[in-house]
Amino acid sequence: MATEAFYVLTGLKEDHTGEVLGIINIPQESACGWQEVLEGIRSRGVQQVGLFVFDGLTGLDRVVGKVFANSMKQNCVLHFQRNLNKLIRKAHREAFRKELKTVFNPDDVFYTPQQGVDSLKEVLSKWSNTNLGFKCRIRFRGSFWFQSRR
Repeated sequence: MATEAFYVLTGLKEDHTGEVLGIINIPQESACGWQEVLEGIRSRGVQQVGLFVFDGLTGLDRVVGKVFANSMKQNCVLHFQRNLNKLIRKAHREAFRKELKTVFNPDDVFYTPQQGVDSLKEVLSKWSNTNLGFKCRIRFRGSFWFQSRR
């Protein structure tokens, strides 16, 4: 018996209802495998995707841009938080995690993307100015990017 991953590809329609576009098995996850999946949904009639949210799989952003050129791309917030946490000393991770959690506020319908960006800049600036050894650079246009000094 072997363990394999299955991915559920979901879409959110303009009326804010969800739709399962496919349940996919990619035995060895790769950008090439995802390209086949994306080309498959395009051939089934999906003409436009407003936003893709994904982890940092190498080449995935390129593939998304190739198949759905006008789509915005965003790194998964959970992966973004995990990657930032790895740059923090273990003794400080819990405090940093709690503070970072306040930045991502999906339950407040009045919380704007700009407020999120401003809050994130504030938190990262605070922690960058301590002795925690990372320097962050923020760019917002659907994506967050950071660069470590390590």
